Amino acid sequence: MRRLPLLLVGLVALCSCSYHLSGRRDVPSMHVSLCPPSGWTHRWDAGKLVFEPIDWSDLRGPKPHILVIRMDTEDELTSAMRKDLKDQLRKSPNFTKIRTGAYIKGREEVEGFHIWEYDGPQGIRMRVYRRYYYWQPGIIIVEIRGSKGFWSRNATMLAEFISKIQFMEEE
Repeated sequence: MRRLPLLLVGLVALCSCSYHLSGRRDVPSMHVSLCPPSGWTHRWDAGKLVFEPIDWSDLRGPKPHILVIRMDTEDELTSAMRKDLKDQLRKSPNFTKIRTGAYIKGREEVEGFHIWEYDGPQGIRMRVYRRYYYWQPGIIIVEIRGSKGFWSRNATMLAEFISKIQFMEEE
């Protein structure tokens, strides 16, 4: 009987780690429209748009983030994705590729993604999802990076976030 209140406190604490999506946010300079998680803030850092949780305790692990990056290149999408993945994996200790060189069905020439995991701070396993959009004269990248625990607690929200990413065509 004494375990029930403790169990309820544990469940409330576990559920409080989850997020839901906020309203749509257009990023015209990056040609992307997305719905970031509620309770997250954004800032510009060296030409990248960074979304992070407002309230985050280091006890919960490394702070997750979503990046929107514009990469100017003359390369086609396939070559740019391959080069970017090689560079990213070089920075990812003890990485495991989950899915690489994947393309969005019906959009093979303009959208693709990579997913991998690596050992992050304090040996915590991290997962990275990078979505690529071909945009002349370059590539727009949307990256989600967080611990495997963060991904498992927020799997539904992250899948919804990914499905709602829209590339804004030039008029």
